[in-house]
Amino acid sequence: GEAPSLQAYAKVDKSFTELVTQVRDNSHPSCPDMDPEAFDAVYDCITFAMHRSDGGSTVELKPGGASLSLTYHNRSGWCSLATAFRLHECDAQTAAVRRGVAQILPLEALVLYTADELERLVCGQRDWSVEHLRKYAEV
Repeated sequence: GEAPSLQAYAKVDKSFTELVTQVRDNSHPSCPDMDPEAFDAVYDCITFAMHRSDGGSTVELKPGGASLSLTYHNRSGWCSLATAFRLHECDAQTAAVRRGVAQILPLEALVLYTADELERLVCGQRDWSVEHLRKYAEV
């Protein structure tokens, strides 16, 4: 399948992808192109530790990360580690789904579809009109 990317992850967690982009590019909406001192002040509450998406435990992105603050000078490393963590956080669950699908369909057939096409085949149409819902939904 496709390798996970920050751009694709934006469909799942737009606020995370915006934060990584702002940190990476030093493009905070209220004060773009900050000098290092201002950058450090704005992002002083962020460390090299992240909460799991499920609201569970906190994971250090590197040893001692919970006590290492994000700074202007280490922002590239933070962006790489935070992105890698988030994109691969569910690898075990994805592998389990893949094994389950492989018991029903030949995985080789899946390469014929894009992610959006496969989603539509499995889940159905994404957008429902109010008219359609009124016609078919029981209330």
